[in-house]
Amino acid sequence: MPATRTGQDEFVVLMKVDDASTVAPQRPRLAVSVPDTLIGAHRAVLALARALKRAELDEYDRLVIRGLGAPVLATTVTVHRRALLIIEALCRTLTERGHEIRFEWLADQNTRSVLTSESTSTRAARLVALIEDEFIELSLEERVVVRPYEASEEEQRRMHSGEFDALPKTMRVVEGLLELRVHERGVATTRWRDWKRRRLDSSVGEITLALEEEARRRRVRREEATREQSMREARERQIAEARARELHEKQMRADLLEMATAWSRSQDVRRFLDAVRVASSSARSVELESWLEWATGHIDAVDPVAKLLQRYAQSGTRAGVELGASTPNESE
Repeated sequence: MPATRTGQDEFVVLMKVDDASTVAPQRPRLAVSVPDTLIGAHRAVLALARALKRAELDEYDRLVIRGLGAPVLATTVTVHRRALLIIEALCRTLTERGHEIRFEWLADQNTRSVLTSESTSTRAARLVALIEDEFIELSLEERVVVRPYEASEEEQRRMHSGEFDALPKTMRVVEGLLELRVHERGVATTRWRDWKRRRLDSSVGEITLALEEEARRRRVRREEATREQSMREARERQIAEARARELHEKQMRADLLEMATAWSRSQDVRRFLDAVRVASSSARSVELESWLEWATGHIDAVDPVAKLLQRYAQSGTRAGVELGASTPNESE
């Protein structure tokens, strides 16, 4: 800073300016209005409405459409229309953005095979958003909340009269509060719910963007898993091929030693036959000549060199190249 003149005061204001590169980008927003009517509703919403007519009541007087694990939809009669309108807004928004949402009945509780026709309330169903080839399962429930137990006048009277030892401290009730969940492999991974200051109705745009981001994350994970699986299979193939080569080479080494031993024995036999011929050259009977002829033919037939040459002559491959060893002639 410049020096101040004598007798003067100077006020310097330092202001921090955020570098644009350090400012966190704002999350995109999508404004979506929940409709006030179900006229012309999405087919998934119409299917949910039909299923609600056949749904059974649970202990909290909620109409429940069962899913695999958590309910697909669980809501009281009072809140069911609002629940359907929220799903309708989500269906319309996803469809406008090029995605799809389906309500499907499942063939049984243990598989995810889909029935082509509507089923009864005894079967499980699912509500799925199909985004970028990713199936994202959804559910909407009227939440069961825990509140301090409110005893009725009759219970209070019986409590004071000693008929009850104690009353419960809490109770589980429904109060019209909805919660939308995203499920993966039967586990709720993300959820949005009604709050006092913000209703689920105003979060449909946020939910839509979050579902698209979830689909992208799942696609990346799936592609990474596919790559890892391919790499794992390639490593397993390499190990299996190396093991097969090792076993093949081990067998070839054993064959080589066996052939060498057999060749050495055949040479001993040939030398023995030559000695017999020399010893009987002056007087050799017909029987001995016949025996010598048979013995020579036999040793020729079992000679490993002749058999090896014949084998690779038929395959068109030199023995030394395939076996990785010297030919018998070279070894001699």
